[in-house]
Amino acid sequence: MPNVSPFDPWLMPLLAAELLVCTAVIIYIDFRYMIIPDAINLALLTGGIAFWAPEGVIATGVACLTGAAVFGFVWLLRRIHSRATGRIGLGMGDVKLIGVAAIWLPFAVFPAFLFSASFLALVFAITTVGSRARLHRRIPFGPFLACSLVVTWAYQHHIISLLGLS
Repeated sequence: MPNVSPFDPWLMPLLAAELLVCTAVIIYIDFRYMIIPDAINLALLTGGIAFWAPEGVIATGVACLTGAAVFGFVWLLRRIHSRATGRIGLGMGDVKLIGVAAIWLPFAVFPAFLFSASFLALVFAITTVGSRARLHRRIPFGPFLACSLVVTWAYQHHIISLLGLS
């Protein structure tokens, strides 16, 4: 997380509010329509950049490059999976959201983000699948990514110290 800056008294609460609002929108829209609007990913992208901006151009640039690299990697995995199975496993909104999350989070915390999102989705799938007919239905991943982003961002200092990186 960036160091204390003169913007902290108002910037961090605004970013937290933006993150919570975007998460609520993602949960509603992705569960209902199976899509994450580009406008929400764009709002989160600008928030992630604003989060690192007080640290300077280099820190902001590193965060953006990390997000771009993660986006490219996940997009490549999506493409390989699609070609191998003939099905799309992750939607492009999910891929964009994962890339944006990589901007918000320090890289050391990113695996915890992916783990918690996957764990939440698995628990949801296990607890909501009651019949064979529902076994093959699509489950949106965006709500779990969004919730995981909020929790991981809020507790990143704790995660870093648990990993022994502080």
